[in-house]
Amino acid sequence: MRATATSLLVRGESPARLVSSLREAAASLGRPAGGLVLVAGGMTTKLEALASALGRAELGFPVLVASGSGVITERGEVEGESATAALLWVGGAADAWVVDATESDLCLALSRELTARNPAGRAETALVFVRPNGVQPHTIEELHGLKAARLLGAGTLADSHVYAVASSGAVSRGAGGALTLRGLPRPILASSPACKLLMPLREISEVRGPMVLSIEGEPALEVLSTVGHALVDQPLVFVALATERGLDSVRPPLLLRAVQGVDPSRHGLIVSEEVRVGMRMAFAVRDASAARADFEMRIREIARESAGAAPRFGVCLNCAGRGVSLYKNPDTDLRMLKARFGEIPWVGLFSSFEIAPHGGEPALQLYTGVVGLFTAPS
Repeated sequence: MRATATSLLVRGESPARLVSSLREAAASLGRPAGGLVLVAGGMTTKLEALASALGRAELGFPVLVASGSGVITERGEVEGESATAALLWVGGAADAWVVDATESDLCLALSRELTARNPAGRAETALVFVRPNGVQPHTIEELHGLKAARLLGAGTLADSHVYAVASSGAVSRGAGGALTLRGLPRPILASSPACKLLMPLREISEVRGPMVLSIEGEPALEVLSTVGHALVDQPLVFVALATERGLDSVRPPLLLRAVQGVDPSRHGLIVSEEVRVGMRMAFAVRDASAARADFEMRIREIARESAGAAPRFGVCLNCAGRGVSLYKNPDTDLRMLKARFGEIPWVGLFSSFEIAPHGGEPALQLYTGVVGLFTAPS
């Protein structure tokens, strides 16, 4: 039986070699619907040359090209060297496009383009990649309300453009872009933050703008001092926000946010425009053991949700703060995915941030592994 998806991993910095490998992979599939090409290392300095080479190749299907600090396929996670990961699949229809807008308007421009390109509101999946400059939790909210699109994505390298190569070979570039997929079952998504909570989740009782003033009546700065006094090696402390109860009372879906500043006079912490009275929060630190356990739990949930369907291919968007810098060894998250779903094609990126649903709407994620599993009826 002919495969319906394939991935490839090309090391080095040769656009010509990548194009040749893509041609071979496309021929093995027959007629791909689209392609996603993710680039890391020195190859990121050749994105324009790579996109131009893909355009001249006239592959006959749309391709989106984006960058990160590392790439992932089922063959392994590659960090700290030049490499390109790509995914091709057959079935459905795909469209690759970019937008160019100022930093503050980038997500709004993406939202408008997604709406304009889908006037009939047909169900689709949007793989979105954006330059991180100026993207904040509140700017991601411009992507809310897109009922037709299931959206996941990531932040690229700061100085890199996103490139779209049309089926005709036409090349365009922008500060952000998307690869939209229609006619395939929507992926099953899960997000897993790499953190250990230093305290139980407690309700925020007073806020002022982005500042948390008190947690269940106790000054926020004093709570932080209490939970942080015993920490060794001064690890970076995050705020973990829970906006829903979830199915797991221990680790409900979380959003990690940095502490942006403190106000000693008010004993408050500047966190994010998202904070609201009644929202639960805890302080947390990055932790490999907790990350591993939570990632395994989340992909078990994907497996349960996909029962009765055959895994086809997957996308894994992993924060650059995971991988070897977290686990000290490569392929930790990838091994769990392969153990659970077998040798299906995977493609992924080590990113500056991740975009995935939280509470039913796209949200900016930090230090998080985002998994999207595409399936076919078995």
